[in-house]
Order: sequence, then C-alpha cells, then structure tokens
Amino acid sequence: MPAWGSHPARRSGILKIAADDDGPTSGAPNELVGAHPDLLTLAEDARRRLARFCGLHLTPFTWLHMTALIAGPADQISTEQIRQMAAAARRLLADVPPVTVTFGKILYHPEAIMLSARPAEALIPVLEAARHAAREVTGNPGRAGNKLPLTPHVTIAYSTARQPAGPIISALGQSLPERRVQISSVSLVNQIGPERNWNWHPEATIRLGATELYSALVAPGRMPARCGLSLVDVWRGNSTSE
Repeated sequence: MPAWGSHPARRSGILKIAADDDGPTSGAPNELVGAHPDLLTLAEDARRRLARFCGLHLTPFTWLHMTALIAGPADQISTEQIRQMAAAARRLLADVPPVTVTFGKILYHPEAIMLSARPAEALIPVLEAARHAAREVTGNPGRAGNKLPLTPHVTIAYSTARQPAGPIISALGQSLPERRVQISSVSLVNQIGPERNWNWHPEATIRLGATELYSALVAPGRMPARCGLSLVDVWRGNSTSE
C-alpha cells in the first residue's frame, strides 16, 4: 500500500457553495451535511475506528460538507457579488427538487478519507446551478469542488503525516452501513485562510425546490408574512473543507 503524505494549505479566502441538509434548526451556521443525524452517525463510527491512528486531521462534525464549487478568492468577490450570486443560485435552484443520496462507501486518497455520495449524477443539477450562478455574476464559472470524474463526497479525515495506508484501510474497511440523506439546500460559504483552520462564514442558504415550497406555503391571493425567511434562511450568530 502507498504511504500517505500531507501538503501545506494552498488556498486562502475561498468562497464556496457547499451542499447541506435541512436540519432542525434552520439557518444556523452548523447546517452543512453534518447536521443530518444519519451522516453524523457514519462520521462518529469512522472516528471510533480511526481513533488509534495519529497523523489524521478529523473534520469537525460542525463542518462536514460537500463542496459544489469554489467560486474564487474571497478578496476578488465583493459583498454585492455575494448577494447577487445567492440570488442567482436561488433562481436557478427554484425548480430543482431536493436530492437524495446514499453515503456509506469509503474513498481513500493520499490526502484524505472520504464518504462517497451516490449516485453522483443526482447532484449534477445542483453543481450546474452553482457554476452558472458564479459565471453570471463574476464572469468566471469557478472551479469544481472535486476533479473529474465527478465524485461528490464528504471528507471525514485529512492526512497530515506520511504513514502506511494498509492498517487504516483494514481498520475502517471499504464501506460503512449505508445511510440515505436528503440534500435540500446549498450554502454560500466564505472561507478565511486555510481550509483546516475552519474559519468559515456561511453567507446565505438557498433551498432547493423553493417554487414548490412557495406554492405549498401560499394560499391563493395571500402572501405569507415571512415568505423570504421561509424560503431562504440567512446565517446568524457565531460558530466555533473539499
């Protein structure tokens, strides 16, 4: 088995659009996929199996995520462009229904251990909307959260030291008990500094299928008192990467 290595962080101030789940405390900054209890169960299981190994940086449960797009360096994207990108994504995702994916299969990479999200094709409409929103506002389609072929995933651990992969693979295995998770929103996240510093600031949350939700909420001839907050929850408060 090849040895694992680590590389220094090469990015700072990155703006991301990351898929998340509609959790019980809508709009809180920890509402990336880690808020979903089934995914949290998988992450906790993986942590128990990896506990005896050094040289691994474990993703905080708060920030478990899937990266749909890296829109560009944050210092090159204005606050107004962030607002416009969120509005564009909201419009493009209004008719895209929530997506259900299955987690359980483990992916191994020299720099990380990941949970695969399958089928990958189910997330293509979300990824396309993210790219179109970035290009519409900045003129740049951004960079995909992972290289081709499309492999959406949640990283559960990053490699920080060289070590044999074999014992880790034997401890964790090729898969964990499968869990189905519904992805119902995306978050626009401002990443300050290296990813693993976890200095992340969610700027907006956009619900998938907002048109359908709006139709269900609004009776004919009536406007809900808080339709904006019902459809898009804005990050508030303070909080303790691909």
